[in-house]
Amino acid sequence: MVVANVGDSRAVLCKNSKAIQLSTDHKPIKARQSIEKRGGSVTIDEGGRGHVDGELDIARAFGFLHIKPHMTSDPHVEVIKIDAETEFLILATNGIWQVMNNQEAVNLIGHIKDPQEAAECLAKEAEMRMSKDDISCIIVRFG
Repeated sequence: MVVANVGDSRAVLCKNSKAIQLSTDHKPIKARQSIEKRGGSVTIDEGGRGHVDGELDIARAFGFLHIKPHMTSDPHVEVIKIDAETEFLILATNGIWQVMNNQEAVNLIGHIKDPQEAAECLAKEAEMRMSKDDISCIIVRFG
């Protein structure tokens, strides 16, 4: 399986009940040198989060034409073999990951066999934990 990402949506694989993060969270603080080299700036808000040119809190993205020259849309690419121990894949936006870590998400839905039901459970839990960002997720079951 090939997983590619930009931004802070995340791909997390569950293998033998363990969470394995396949994607990279592209945050401005980590990419500050690259952003500044391209003529952009990184500002830090009161919560310690970085923002490209004072507005976008991710360092890689598609679109955002007005700040595109200061960023890259080159994805992080990960190739992983799916085998008998591979249980499921979580694809989710930052609204999930702001309120729970990878292993918490895997533990929460590991027993739910129906992917739609698992996705709904994960989204509802993020809402209950008062996530402040968009909440979208897809669960892919293997085997």
